[in-house]
Amino acid sequence: LVTPFVDTLQGGDSELINSIRILFTAELLQRSILQILDYMGHLKRHVLGPRAPDQRRMNLLFMPKAYSIGERYTDVTKVLFLTFFYCTLFPLGYFYAAAILFVYYWLDKFCILRSWKQGAKINAKISLYSTYFLFLTLLAYAVMTSYTYSSFPFDNACETDETIPDEYLGTTSSIDYDGGYGSETQFNITSEDKTYKFCNQNIFQYGVSAFPPVPNMLPMAKEWMTLSQEKYSAIFGWALV
Repeated sequence: LVTPFVDTLQGGDSELINSIRILFTAELLQRSILQILDYMGHLKRHVLGPRAPDQRRMNLLFMPKAYSIGERYTDVTKVLFLTFFYCTLFPLGYFYAAAILFVYYWLDKFCILRSWKQGAKINAKISLYSTYFLFLTLLAYAVMTSYTYSSFPFDNACETDETIPDEYLGTTSSIDYDGGYGSETQFNITSEDKTYKFCNQNIFQYGVSAFPPVPNMLPMAKEWMTLSQEKYSAIFGWALV
């Protein structure tokens, strides 16, 4: 959300798309590796336990790890929310989420049956409360899909019918500052090139006047939307309502 609008689809290492991929990768590997290794459990059983000064404290060190069913629900909801929030920009997140939930299921099943101690008896209220968060996740999915699809291509540039002035024709150069170092790029401008003007494609900045984000509510959006984009933006927008 703090990424500059025109950098939404950039592919650099520090950009949004790569950051989302890193989050999914960390969720898939980091939690799973730490959970299966259980380094604190091994340390207590193999190092601290045999060196305990009495039987009581040694027995405490050999106690299995407790688990929280609420934490399990939180992890699943977090993955689903991250997937649905960024699915339009990062469709690969669906496959990441499927792999993460698959690992969650089998790893938690193994730990419950073989490693963790028996949990406390609880009622079904936590599963009921979890459905409310799932509904909020679906709402976030509907909102972000509709607004994100209407904002493509995220460059704030709209094509015009104007001709290029003669003073801009010819070979010119630009300097791109990345990480404090400037790289110069030369390019040639001809009279056949297209001209563009600034147009604000960030639908969120239009406020309630752009709700739902359908072409009929956004006359200016026709400047950057393709015909297929207008069609599906209308579908997503009215589905959000």
